[in-house]
Amino acid sequence: MNFDGTTFTQFDASNSGLPDNDIRSLALDRDGNLWVGTRLQGVSRFRVKDNIWDNYDISNGLNDNDVRNIAVDSVGRV
Repeated sequence: MNFDGTTFTQFDASNSGLPDNDIRSLALDRDGNLWVGTRLQGVSRFRVKDNIWDNYDISNGLNDNDVRNIAVDSVGRV
């Protein structure tokens, strides 16, 4: 979901770079990016300031495409 000051937009796989609608986990990092863990499509980072989605899966070095938890440390690093 995004709010541009006027309108709310609900993101899903059909209208964004999100690869899957089966979301398992969410986290915000220190830069305000939203990280989304999915059941079978890895993890996605939504760069809110730029309105850009980056997707990461086993081809990018993840151990598994089933991302159930995303950890953020005390200074906001994923």
